[in-house]
Amino acid sequence: MTKTSKAMLITLVCFLSITSIYSSDVYPYISPGVKLGFGKGGLTFTPKISLGVNTVFAISPVFINITYGRNITITEKNYPMKNGFRFIEVEAGVFEANNISFGGGAGIAFPVGIKSTVIPKFSLFGGYVAFIRTDHVMYKKKVYNDFGVMIVAPFGTIFFLWD
Repeated sequence: MTKTSKAMLITLVCFLSITSIYSSDVYPYISPGVKLGFGKGGLTFTPKISLGVNTVFAISPVFINITYGRNITITEKNYPMKNGFRFIEVEAGVFEANNISFGGGAGIAFPVGIKSTVIPKFSLFGGYVAFIRTDHVMYKKKVYNDFGVMIVAPFGTIFFLWD
């Protein structure tokens, strides 16, 4: 089993354990998405898939998910992570007025083509279907930022409950 597979399995078990605490009014969803971004690595393309739940915590609707994706560097090949990286991240956020959501995530990234390297990753985002998103990875004591627009297409049981 690869390091990526082990990390995904551990994260999924933790995620399911946490969400089982809130057994009522928990609505699972799946959300594919794609981000077009720009950072030190030049132009980037990031496909991703998220598995998560929506629920109400206190008085606010919230979501939590596990995201797996791949950041692909398109233009700059003179970059320490020139082949991009795979990542797994736990994301959470809150829905505000008009279903606009704000949130962030933390996880780990695996640079492609660099053996035995696991690096920290975090992100911030906000929007509705189209999100402004910033991703940050820390590699060799430097922070690499990637800013962009992500389009997502969430679907799940919650959509059958809307009036």
